[in-house]
Amino acid sequence: MRRWLTAVLLPTLLRALRLVLPTRPVAYVVSGSPMEGNALEVVRALEARWAGELRWAGGPSAAYCRAQGLERVEPVGRYARRGLGAWLTAEVVLLTHGAYGLPRRVPRKVTVNLWHGSGMKAMARSLLPDRALGGPAYDLLVTGARVWGDYYADLCDLRPEEVVACGNPRIDAFTRPATGERLAALGVAGPFVVWMPTFRTSTGHRAGAGWSDAGDPAASTALLAQVAADVARACAARGVALVLKPHPLDADRPAVPGAVVVTDAALEAAGVSLYQLLGAARGLLTDASSVWTDFLVRDRPIGFVFPDAEAYRAGRGVHPADVMEWLPGPLVHDAAAIARWLDDVLAAGDADAAVRRRAAERCGLVVPDGSAADALLDRLAADHPRLARSIRPTRSPRPQGRAV
Repeated sequence: MRRWLTAVLLPTLLRALRLVLPTRPVAYVVSGSPMEGNALEVVRALEARWAGELRWAGGPSAAYCRAQGLERVEPVGRYARRGLGAWLTAEVVLLTHGAYGLPRRVPRKVTVNLWHGSGMKAMARSLLPDRALGGPAYDLLVTGARVWGDYYADLCDLRPEEVVACGNPRIDAFTRPATGERLAALGVAGPFVVWMPTFRTSTGHRAGAGWSDAGDPAASTALLAQVAADVARACAARGVALVLKPHPLDADRPAVPGAVVVTDAALEAAGVSLYQLLGAARGLLTDASSVWTDFLVRDRPIGFVFPDAEAYRAGRGVHPADVMEWLPGPLVHDAAAIARWLDDVLAAGDADAAVRRRAAERCGLVVPDGSAADALLDRLAADHPRLARSIRPTRSPRPQGRAV
C-alpha cells in the first residue's frame, strides 16, 4: 500500500495540480545529494542569468554555498511548502535524480533531467527503475556524450531531439580548480591523482534497501584492495599523492593504506567541489564510474582499476557492450602497468593521448565552447519563449556544444 501511495497516487495527484495551478517565474533545482555537481553548476549559472526566484532542494549548507560564491539561491525542503510550491508552479524544474515519484511532464512547465553523469553502467528497464508510471517525465535530458545520451533518452521515453548535448554542467568547475590552500584543507599536497571507484554493493537509501552490482561483491572488494595497495605503493615511490574519493553509496569500501581519503563531508567543510578537486589533479583512476567521461574533457591520463570487470559485466553490465575495448586509458592491474601509467602522469599524458582521442570519438564526447551550464540555459531560452523572458543572455552566446 505504501509503495502504491508514493509511486502512483502521489505523482498522479501532483501532476494534476501542476496542470491546473498557474506558472510562476521560479527556477527549481532538486539535488539527489547535497554535493551533486551538476546541480551546483546549474545553480551558479542561474544565479547569474535567471531573473526570477531561484530555489534549491537537497542542496548543501549555507556556509558551503557562500564558499562557492552563491548568494541568491534559496534553500528549501523538498516537501516543505516552498519546495512543493516550486515543484507545482515553477517555470522550470531541473533534477539530478528522481523526485515526487516523477509524474509525467506537463505543458508550460519545463522539466529537465540533469542526471548525474554520462557513463557505462547498464540501466535496467528505465533510468529510474523505481518509477511506477509510464510516459516521459522530462522535456529535456542533459548529456556529456552522444552514446549515453541516446541510450538514456530511450530509457526515458524521449526523442533524440529532446537530448541536450551540452556537456555535464559539473565540468564547468574544471575552469576553477581547487587552490593550494583549499587542497591543504583536504590534506592534499604536491602532485596528486584521484581514484574514484564506483560501488559494488550499495548502502540503503530513502527509496529502499541496498543492492549489489557484482556477482560476488566480497571477491570484488578483495581484488580492488589488492590492486589499490600496489597503486598506493607505486604513487608513494614517485612522490605522487593518491587521493581516494569513495562513492557515497559504497557499502564496502576497500582500505587503501597511504591514500588521502576525501569524503563529501570533507569537501563541504573545505568549501571545495569534487570537480574543483579533479580540476587540480594530474590524473584519474576509476572503473565503471561516469567520472571518466567528464575527465576526458581535460585530456589528462586516465587509468582503470577494474580487476573485477568480468564479474561486473556479468552482474550489472555495461553499455555499450564493447566499451571495454575502447577505454581512454590502460587497465592498471599489475606493477608494470601501474608504473607505466604513473610515468605518463608525470610526463603530462603524452603516451596515451591517441587512446583518449579514440575514446572521445567513439563515445561522441561533447566539448562545450565555454560553460556547459550556460549552453543548457541558452537551449532552454531558444526552445521555450516563456523561459526566454526570464533567462538573461550571456555576453557572447555560445553554441550548445560540439561532439568530438
